Amino acid sequence: MIIETANEYNALLYDHEILRANRTENGIAELILLAKSRFAGLDFRLPVSVSSRDLLFPGALREASDLVLVHGNLDAPRKDGPAIAKPVNDPTVHAPVVINEDFNGFGVAQSNLDEDTITASDVVAAGESWGLTWRVYNQYYPSNWAVGSSPDISGGSRANYFRAILDHMGRLTGDVAP
Repeated sequence: MIIETANEYNALLYDHEILRANRTENGIAELILLAKSRFAGLDFRLPVSVSSRDLLFPGALREASDLVLVHGNLDAPRKDGPAIAKPVNDPTVHAPVVINEDFNGFGVAQSNLDEDTITASDVVAAGESWGLTWRVYNQYYPSNWAVGSSPDISGGSRANYFRAILDHMGRLTGDVAP
């Protein structure tokens, strides 16, 4: 479990200064440190971070966060891998780098699946983690996740699209889904 104190902290829809300010005092990093402090005196602590709307994770966020959580939504498929390689290879980043939200299109289409699998492959090859967010499944209530019985998306099945993504990730990681 990860505590994400703000999803897309740098999104324009937030109008509170503490969310917009990338600093430790009176800024978003202060919220991260506050969440971490709630575990004082306990024998465990959950990782705490925020996610960035883009592939950047600058300033005080790097020092305060336990994870670098970035979004690559609708970026060109070959952009995410090289962008992720920068913080992975940056000696000032002392945390795992995770694209925890990425999607390359809104529907069940081979072109979208191709872009998602290219992006996943590039990010994993850069040494980090990739997470699909697919608006048709998980951005609106009620969520309706289902795993298809086949990776064949020719019939337009959302469940088979998800299966195709899981199968691809299994090939990348050597962990074949049942």
